[in-house]
Amino acid sequence: MGTQHLSLEQRMGLKMSPKQVQLMRLLQVPSAELQDSIREEIENNPALEDSAENDTLSAAETDDLPETETNEQTQDILDDYFNEDEFDSYRERSVEKEDKYHRPAVERTGFQQQLLQQFWLLPASKLEQTVGEIIIGNLDERGYLARSVGAITNDLAFSQNIFVTPQQVENVLKMVQTLDPAGIGARSIRECLQIQLERDSAHDAETALYINIAKKIVATDARFDEFTSHKYNLLIKRFKISEQDFKNAVSIITRLNPYPGDGSETLASNYSVIPDFIITVFENEIALSLNRDYEPNVRVSPIYSQMLTKHSSDKTTATFIKQKIENARSFIDLVKQRQTVLLNVMQTIIDLQRDYFLTGERSLLKPMILKDIAEKTNLDISTISRITANKYAQTPYGMILLKDLFSQALQDEDGNDVSSIEVKNKLRDIIKMENHLKPLTDDALATALKNAGFPISRRTVTKYREKLNIPTARLRRRV
Repeated sequence: MGTQHLSLEQRMGLKMSPKQVQLMRLLQVPSAELQDSIREEIENNPALEDSAENDTLSAAETDDLPETETNEQTQDILDDYFNEDEFDSYRERSVEKEDKYHRPAVERTGFQQQLLQQFWLLPASKLEQTVGEIIIGNLDERGYLARSVGAITNDLAFSQNIFVTPQQVENVLKMVQTLDPAGIGARSIRECLQIQLERDSAHDAETALYINIAKKIVATDARFDEFTSHKYNLLIKRFKISEQDFKNAVSIITRLNPYPGDGSETLASNYSVIPDFIITVFENEIALSLNRDYEPNVRVSPIYSQMLTKHSSDKTTATFIKQKIENARSFIDLVKQRQTVLLNVMQTIIDLQRDYFLTGERSLLKPMILKDIAEKTNLDISTISRITANKYAQTPYGMILLKDLFSQALQDEDGNDVSSIEVKNKLRDIIKMENHLKPLTDDALATALKNAGFPISRRTVTKYREKLNIPTARLRRRV
């Protein structure tokens, strides 16, 4: 991007230019959707075309065009607005795509598609439908909302020029949470359980009592924390109930599904992912390229440039044509900027995580936050966040989601910095190996991690467990 620096942070009174908004949208969109964005631009601007589809003109078209440009002034205009050589490098492919890499195709016919089919049946406005589709697109494989309401609000403004309030997004999220299976669209285990309990209808007064107690347990973070911290006597006293009534309520909670999207046959996430980057390793060298298989080779239309020559004497028509050509060149420049910025950001990530990309060993991932990349690329943190969101890289070790490479720094028992990703992986491994009849409490997990060389507090264990969407020991118990 040369010496230019686009400040893409949201500030009071700061407005982005249309070109900046368009660049932000292109930076954020993954390869799987880039083709649609380019096709949309081609439809809106006839001076922009896919060169692969328009390599030759029909005889009927060429008969209506002048054979040569004889007007020197018109030629100057053409030289200023259209230079075919400028776009040669853009049309070149960075990799040979025939045999070297496998390009999986997207087939979103499972998890998200079935939720969308349900959502489209709801009485929603056009705006609510758009927001709902974005929310569903941000659900992870277990059915949880992967991004905050605030982040989705910002995404709608930046990527689609749709300006809504967080409360409006929250309202649509409530609509999504009415879909099946119950618990879809939750942002935490507590909310997931709460949604399921709210939709649970009792058939007798006794069961209704237990469900009501269960609802009180998961009603707030404070009460749920008391529950997960085994402060049962405090809850019994707080709710003024018997110990047996409490046990019956807990029994109802333990029968709920903490992962409504996980393992469901009707919501199986059977789709492949299109990588945005291709990373190869050969003799201790890491090669990076963009996946441009789904990116049309766009150029300024030769027909439009010749039309400018033909209508140069008509000021109104010439001005219109020049504007279309200028917009086309501007868009091509933005696509080239997108390529440059994406490669720069990805190369910076590779440089910081070289040991990981050479081996594929996740334990070699170093602590890395968005600020680290922002400082090295001279881009804003918000820009890095949007660039790395929903982007994938194909590596010799499989497909990776870029956001999974970021983590905070912790210290092991020897005082060395370790990635929180490594600690989370160890935590997940410990829980996988636990006795399912007697799952480990967070205190016990903290002790196990300390014995493994990661001395972290119980509070941190709880935070990591919740980030991994792993329920409490009581909810993990299997009879």
